[in-house]
Amino acid sequence: MKRALFVANLDSFHKNFHIPYVRRLQEHGYEVELVSTGSVDFSGIAKKHDIKFGRTPINRQNIPAFKQFRKLVKSKYYDIIYFSAPVIGAVGRIALIGTKHGRVIYSAHGYSFYKNNPDGNGKYIFIEKNLCRLTDCTFTMNKEDYEAVQELKFPCKEIYNVDGVGVDLSVFSKVTQDEKLSLRNQYGYNPKDFILIYPAEFTERKNQGLLLEAMSRLRKRHANVRLLLLGRGIKEDDYKRYAKQLGVDDVVHFLGYRNDVNQLLKMSDVLFASSTNEGLPINMMEALATGLPVVATNTRGQNDLIKDGYNGYLFELNEPDVASDRVCRLIEDKVLYETMSDNAVESSKKYDIRVVAPQYDKVFGI
Repeated sequence: MKRALFVANLDSFHKNFHIPYVRRLQEHGYEVELVSTGSVDFSGIAKKHDIKFGRTPINRQNIPAFKQFRKLVKSKYYDIIYFSAPVIGAVGRIALIGTKHGRVIYSAHGYSFYKNNPDGNGKYIFIEKNLCRLTDCTFTMNKEDYEAVQELKFPCKEIYNVDGVGVDLSVFSKVTQDEKLSLRNQYGYNPKDFILIYPAEFTERKNQGLLLEAMSRLRKRHANVRLLLLGRGIKEDDYKRYAKQLGVDDVVHFLGYRNDVNQLLKMSDVLFASSTNEGLPINMMEALATGLPVVATNTRGQNDLIKDGYNGYLFELNEPDVASDRVCRLIEDKVLYETMSDNAVESSKKYDIRVVAPQYDKVFGI
């Protein structure tokens, strides 16, 4: 029997993104093993190997992880080895040097080099280009990354672009007005509130401070605007202090990590996104499928999903005034809002898991 190995840091990454593709390989006769840490019960998986990689390149945890992973890949042959995070992809591919396996795949969920990167791109390009020599297939998820690896002539045997990881449109779908009002009653929100939502880790990259600045302008024009920020992260306390400093802490709700994102999206009106760069954000696909117009920064990955004026609006990173103006347009023009909501749902169909999954057949070589 053919054997495949999916490598990630956390069980939740496999659970949230890899399971449809694990099942697809199993249907093609593969026995699938996982590498990750956590306590998720993966039924139907041949084996899970508990190896904990560091989250950053210089994390000392990568030393024992390298040794454990190398021992694993020297002990048995895999027809497919699939990496899907920068640090794991680097440590794991280096650990494969001198071993013999089948197809080595790297999924770029968003390269560390990108347009207008304040940290510079040279070192990231150098690293990724050399790691590509250890890779049979690299695939990207947005236009900017795909064009970059072509222009930079990455020495990979095969390079593809796919439409993300797919969304289950049976879970994320547009609700009726009555259903939305029922959810608002359940969660304690007023039917007249205009609710903005952003499910994202609190980090520099997610850049929630920009949303707080926009909210300080928005509340002066519309007192009923609320912003829901979902997630945890190293910048959470900083952003809470900033919200208080700006005087918007009463209309910005920090809800922490949530397992009910689909329900919170359904009771909301707009996805408000501020990231400095993305791969192809699944939270945005889910929002579109739920019928939420998106107001987002005009950055990599996000501008793949949003067509300005069609299913949302794009604004630049230093433009909180423009961001607040675009939200106001959607608040004040009900016909515009409904048109964009319908367009959001229509644009999400491209990312249905049933449409996206077959794109991975060329990646896996099946």
